[in-house]
Amino acid sequence: MGINHGSYTVFDEKETPMSNLLVSMLNAVGATTESFADSTGKLPAVFS
Repeated sequence: MGINHGSYTVFDEKETPMSNLLVSMLNAVGATTESFADSTGKLPAVFS
């Protein structure tokens, strides 16, 4: 699914909303979306 394994990434909790992870997960399973709730984009550090 394109998930980068073997790493631990810390994101600034005030600048990176949890909904960014949901956008990335939706895109990984083929449900293309640009935003969800208060998202500001995808998490390229987690998903390649």
